[in-house]
Amino acid sequence: MNLFRSKSFVLLSIILVSILFFAACITDRKPDTPKTQEKATLSQLLEEKINLHYPADGAGAVVLIRKGGKTLLKKAFGNINIEHQVRAQTDMKFRIASITKQFTAVCILMLEEQGKLSLDSDIKEYIPEYKQSHDHNITIRQLLGHTAGIPEYTEVKPSYDHHGTDRVTMDTIVNVINNVSLDFKPGTDWKYSNSGYVLLGKIVENVSKQEFRAYVQEHIFDALNMKQSSFYDFYEIVPQLSKGYEIAEEKPHKIVHAKAVKPGTLADGGIISTIDDITIWYDALKNNTLISEKQKQIAFTSQSLHDGRKTKYGLGWWTTTLGEYTTVEHGGNIHGTECYSLWILEEDLQIIVLSNLNRSYPAGLTVQLASDVLGVSSNLEQVKSLDESVLKKFTGAYTHEDGTIRNITLENGQLNSQRDQGRKFVIVPISEHKFIFKSDPDWWIDFTINEDKKIENLAVGSRTTLVSNGKRN
Repeated sequence: MNLFRSKSFVLLSIILVSILFFAACITDRKPDTPKTQEKATLSQLLEEKINLHYPADGAGAVVLIRKGGKTLLKKAFGNINIEHQVRAQTDMKFRIASITKQFTAVCILMLEEQGKLSLDSDIKEYIPEYKQSHDHNITIRQLLGHTAGIPEYTEVKPSYDHHGTDRVTMDTIVNVINNVSLDFKPGTDWKYSNSGYVLLGKIVENVSKQEFRAYVQEHIFDALNMKQSSFYDFYEIVPQLSKGYEIAEEKPHKIVHAKAVKPGTLADGGIISTIDDITIWYDALKNNTLISEKQKQIAFTSQSLHDGRKTKYGLGWWTTTLGEYTTVEHGGNIHGTECYSLWILEEDLQIIVLSNLNRSYPAGLTVQLASDVLGVSSNLEQVKSLDESVLKKFTGAYTHEDGTIRNITLENGQLNSQRDQGRKFVIVPISEHKFIFKSDPDWWIDFTINEDKKIENLAVGSRTTLVSNGKRN
């Protein structure tokens, strides 16, 4: 009996100690660390902003945020097909439009490293079929940096309209712009030119003796194992390619089916890709797989005009700043798609947004996401209130240097900016004379007020563009 009691006592003691130990473990267990909570809160904040931009019942987007090679967020939002509410997936393909230009730029840089061309050579050596090159000294570097003054083929009307389904080639575009005068003397100004990149595509073909599509396929897609990337063709069925939509310019700005764009202009905006393949592309750039560090730094450095002004554009990328950080970035924008990629070099932060909704302005979203990750204050945090009587003083028509008219109107207590007959955008004040665009706070309008407190003119600009001045009519 004593032995039984002794055994029972030992057993009871073991059970009691175990219970106390378990309770102590629960009591001593620490809650999530501030860093864990902070990470969860940041991730939640980022997703909330993306959901507002690409809601569940609207068009789709795939967003990737990476820092130091680690994925912070990779997720699909909205729908790849709105009519049937087909949810977007992260492996969907998108037309990346003008993000294609960085691929074209790297093709040129690879050919230069092989000694087959020189950035500062006259382009008539490589594309003699372009007539304007015989009347002007234009370099490959100027084509890459949009300082050559090549007229935009989408603006050569009525002789050419890029809408439609007729198959065209890059030769078609060269013929369209052949007899059109340059917009300015090469090197004296900056103007974004799709035509210039079509000429670069032709230079790749003439120098390499390969079609542009074949050259990119062999030397980039195949070399990097980018198996999901190809070129857009209206007449080809591409599995998992997102259906294209756009926001109508007319009120109430509904989502509508995207207009068709003639297939065939490859080098300025023809690539189809996925978020994973674009990640492979940026890893190759980071590791200097295709071009050397020296060539990459040339591409990532702002070009300068003859008068010394920095263009904020390198060779295939905008190169500017976000707060104290250096960025290389570019967007892609065409009917049925709009994309943006941003790379903060010091922090190795990459943010990529691929969307099937044109005019959805992913650039502004991308900058907001980067600002949140890095703790950079947003321009939207500086918004202040001005009385309607004050806002009214800014209204009127302003003529820009290129002849376009910007109308500033007051509606429902807010100022709107409308360039020519385009869409109206709400602008909000951040000072007594400076306003930012609510939909894309990277863009601003700064009004000049004279001694008599009257508005004389305005200047429009952004992180990535030169200033455009407008005089009040």
